[in-house]
Amino acid sequence: MMAERLSEAQIQALIASELPDLNEQFQGHRTGCQCAAHDDEPCPNAAVYVIEAHATDECKGDGVNEFGNWVSFLCHECATELVIKICLDVATRGLHAILSGRDESLRCETCVAPIRSHREILRSVRRYEEVFPDGA
Repeated sequence: MMAERLSEAQIQALIASELPDLNEQFQGHRTGCQCAAHDDEPCPNAAVYVIEAHATDECKGDGVNEFGNWVSFLCHECATELVIKICLDVATRGLHAILSGRDESLRCETCVAPIRSHREILRSVRRYEEVFPDGA
């Protein structure tokens, strides 16, 4: 079964229904970068993006939203690294498909959504201020 992409109206409705309580919680407090790539200590930078990315091959696991995506607050540097990792994953999957002659690697193993472009993993990138307009 293929997962449908959300329309802009559905995204706006989700934001309107899910984020008001979060906005009040974070109002006046700028969230720090939540990059999981820092093993020894948290990233010291402030978050500038709210990124929603498909949890490829793990989209029914823990820590994902109802669409099978991770939502993260990231600084510019960590967001750039995430996009590079996603592009490398897509390229690796494409190479594997070519070498094996099979296209199973061009899909999420869990929900079988197609993965032929980084845009099919990177679902949403919004500036922090866009999501939390009153946040500090």
